[in-house]
Amino acid sequence: METVHKNTVFKLRNQMGSGLGNRVRDMFTKPIEHLVSLDRCHNFYRQLPENKDIRLFLGSILKALDVTVLTDEKAISAIPKTGPLVAVSNHPFGAIEGIIMAQKFLSVRPDIKLMANGVLNRIPQLRQLLIPVNAFQYGKSVHANIGSLRFASQWVKQGGALLIFPSGVVSHFQFPRFEISDPSWNPVVGQIVHKTQAPVLPVYFAGSNGNLFQLAGMVHPWLRTALLPREFLNKRGRQIEMKIGTLLPYTLLKKCDADHQLASYLRWRTYLLGHTAAGDSMSNPIKQSHQTAFRSPVAPPLDPAICKLEIEQLPANQQLVSNGANTAWIAQSEQIPRLLLEIARLRELSFRQAGEGTGQSMDLDPFDAHYHHLFIWNHETEEIIGAYRLGCTDTILEQHGPSGLYTSTLFRCDRAFYRNIGPAIELGRSFVRPEYQKAYAPLLLLWRGIGQYVAQHPKYRTLFGAVSISRDYKDFSRSIMASALLRHYPADGGAGKLQPKSPVALKPLRLKGCKTGWQTRFCRDIDEIDSAICDIESDHKGIPILLKQYLKLGGRLIAFNQDNKSNDTLDGLIVLDLLRTDRNILSR
Repeated sequence: METVHKNTVFKLRNQMGSGLGNRVRDMFTKPIEHLVSLDRCHNFYRQLPENKDIRLFLGSILKALDVTVLTDEKAISAIPKTGPLVAVSNHPFGAIEGIIMAQKFLSVRPDIKLMANGVLNRIPQLRQLLIPVNAFQYGKSVHANIGSLRFASQWVKQGGALLIFPSGVVSHFQFPRFEISDPSWNPVVGQIVHKTQAPVLPVYFAGSNGNLFQLAGMVHPWLRTALLPREFLNKRGRQIEMKIGTLLPYTLLKKCDADHQLASYLRWRTYLLGHTAAGDSMSNPIKQSHQTAFRSPVAPPLDPAICKLEIEQLPANQQLVSNGANTAWIAQSEQIPRLLLEIARLRELSFRQAGEGTGQSMDLDPFDAHYHHLFIWNHETEEIIGAYRLGCTDTILEQHGPSGLYTSTLFRCDRAFYRNIGPAIELGRSFVRPEYQKAYAPLLLLWRGIGQYVAQHPKYRTLFGAVSISRDYKDFSRSIMASALLRHYPADGGAGKLQPKSPVALKPLRLKGCKTGWQTRFCRDIDEIDSAICDIESDHKGIPILLKQYLKLGGRLIAFNQDNKSNDTLDGLIVLDLLRTDRNILSR
């Protein structure tokens, strides 16, 4: 790198015409350079080590500023190492986020380009990295940047990665929403994604520029821009949080067929990461009643020999299906009085791990006495793997009335509801013990057991029951799931009259940087909802597996109830008509 570059990059007087004398030019330019901190940027740049390697150069900037980047290294390593990719980000600071983003992506793959303000092209080391655009035109018209946009699309089509800040200008105070966030994202990002059909990776940077920057922008946007060098240097010694979201495949993105709609969707997915960065402190529409105190320790395990003895005494026709060492059985409470206590103990243990539970030593209630219990027994380890509780509505209604069904504890149902769904089976209290939850086989075997029972009793064409969303999920996730699922997966009106006993007040969600109601606009199916929840939750879990699988089978939701006795769990009443379920899915 030649010395002349370091002496001219941040000098205004070198950019002015030669018609004025040096002294006259200096009278104007020196104060301006000092006022907007260009002289400080000049000194900072001159002190950077001579390095033509772009990754090392970016690293030296962060080191000189003593900036600490807070990010999940697992998320960094998950960045696709090859193939077309578009990474989108909010634009809170103006420069430092571009340096961080480029440096982190370069640590994974060398073929990246950053679409950024053409002014940065004056820095020689950045020229190999940048696709320069006119920032002021970028926000209004793509005509001035048409060449850069064409090059960007071609770069992605050829398998490269493109980093882009779709707002085009830095986040600033937005009067309608009274918040500091990006202005509207340019539809050009949607155009690039549609043309290239590339997956998109949302990236979010927490924070914003200072009050002087925001006030200057209220006077005129150019004043705000003039303060960007000062804001860049003010990041010295700062910790900056960078969140990387879930990779969004084009099969998901193509549902937004209009460029502006896709830009809005990508903005929503990006700012959703901001909610995770901010914790769960935003206003949430789901009220909290109380946290269940786990007062009693979970009961000790029952002697396996006792369980085994009760199982051996069951009639052979109550053995439903087997898979290896695991067998699914069905029994009534009087047939398994001791084994039922072990089921209740494991229920409590499993539910507590999911943020639910009764707080008692075991999860046992009066309904257990007249329900069927479907459970998996492993004859090698001599232990229960998981279980379900089944209630046949025709029998229970005849013997106990509507109050004999567990559903009545959560929802007010008239007899018309049960009459309209016909002879049905209420499913509930399902669990797979914690050490087996990573495997899908136990849950599948439970369902096969239910399928076998239904095949033996074909009059039951409808399954229904409460499916839980525990407090293990953030309130924001629970609100999105409840509102989006009720909107896009509603049960038929003919299901009967039903009212939750503790209704969930689902007010419009408020997410910084986004319009109210975008969660239902952009969460239209299971995959979209699941992907969004993965980004909100710190452990990247999606929709509860049981709820997700019921929906894929064709289940539809009627209402949600907040169970204040079970740690504020949200219970969604779901109805599944087996005659409407896809035959291939049902047989599988």
